[in-house]
Amino acid sequence: MHEGMTQDSRAVVARERWAPRVALALAGLVAGSGCASMSTADVEQGPPEISVVKATLEHLRSMAETFGSDVWEVAVCRIPESHDETLYDMSGIRLDQSADWIVRELEPVSEYFQRWSNGRYSVEFRAAASDVHPDHGDANQCTERALARSDSGVDGVLVVADAQHREDRSGGWGRNARHCSTPCSVDVSRRAIYVGAADFVTSGPSPLDLIEHEMGHALGWPHSRWRTEYDSAVDVMSDSAAGRRHDDLRRHGPGVLAINRYLSGWTTFDPVFVDAGLASTVSIESERFAIVSVGSNRVVTLEVVDSVGDFSHLLGPGVVVHLVDWGPDVCAQPSTVPGDPRQFCLGSARSHRLVAPSGSLDGVMRPGSHVDIAGVRVVLDTLDSRVGSDGLSTFAAVIELTPTQAGS
Repeated sequence: MHEGMTQDSRAVVARERWAPRVALALAGLVAGSGCASMSTADVEQGPPEISVVKATLEHLRSMAETFGSDVWEVAVCRIPESHDETLYDMSGIRLDQSADWIVRELEPVSEYFQRWSNGRYSVEFRAAASDVHPDHGDANQCTERALARSDSGVDGVLVVADAQHREDRSGGWGRNARHCSTPCSVDVSRRAIYVGAADFVTSGPSPLDLIEHEMGHALGWPHSRWRTEYDSAVDVMSDSAAGRRHDDLRRHGPGVLAINRYLSGWTTFDPVFVDAGLASTVSIESERFAIVSVGSNRVVTLEVVDSVGDFSHLLGPGVVVHLVDWGPDVCAQPSTVPGDPRQFCLGSARSHRLVAPSGSLDGVMRPGSHVDIAGVRVVLDTLDSRVGSDGLSTFAAVIELTPTQAGS
């Protein structure tokens, strides 16, 4: 179990009682294993005990932790010139390079995941022995043929079509292997990523943010959103190209949300857990974050971001707030592990919503601003820069949480 409020976390919560809390049965929650046993009434009853939220997140974490290294086999799908698929544009531009060339282009992706996982996870890319050739340009057929020819020792297949997708179509997709109760071979897991050629037919270095986004899906991470889908610049799982609009030479997407790093087992500091029913002052520093329980199946997360590195496109440092929901409204079709009768929400079924102050241009809270979410007012009081013993700057935020009468 990962306990919050440790001495090493250097995060402090001062709080006072505001309203009676409704006791929930911990054993009943764990037995239900998440969204399949929850109801909207659970959310409306009031703030659950912190132990219940911790137990639920630990259960989700036990299914999502990802350590070590994954090996991805890279295959090029050669789309027939006479294809009849509406997915591809008609420019005639094709990717002439080989899978070996793509593997070399993808080398920085491993550095990205090593960095955000604190060295706990990395990826390796290997070229497939041969290209794949679908009959009529079908993307799913590309993937199935690449899987059928893949080495049984790899963890997933990355398929790159040699044709670009139309601008009004998705750039690709990724699927995970969470249906496997234990590590399983790619022919069983069917773990795969598929993308069009657009990012590999540029005049300069290939952008990598789309691959990083789809690899996030392959790790079980869901999309996040702000006002609409794909418009949050603070998460690689939303607007992954946000950095490129700031600097067209940028290759990486934005960073990884704290909730995804925590559930993947990548954080070096445990979060501070806070009850939404208690007025609180929360102090967090860079790389630390707080989880505010606002219901038996949803929480609010608070984390500090700096406008450097993968976040250099932001207007400045600040705090980002997300509503994370894994309840029945967002998990209408929970998945079942083979041989396990319990049901649970896959990571990709969670809802991650960025909650930003009114008038914000980048979704980030700065001192003096506030948001109201799920019955809590979140106010960023101060954000101070500090220089550590390693000479690197970090930020310390003081955040006030006040219960309100109405949730959202």
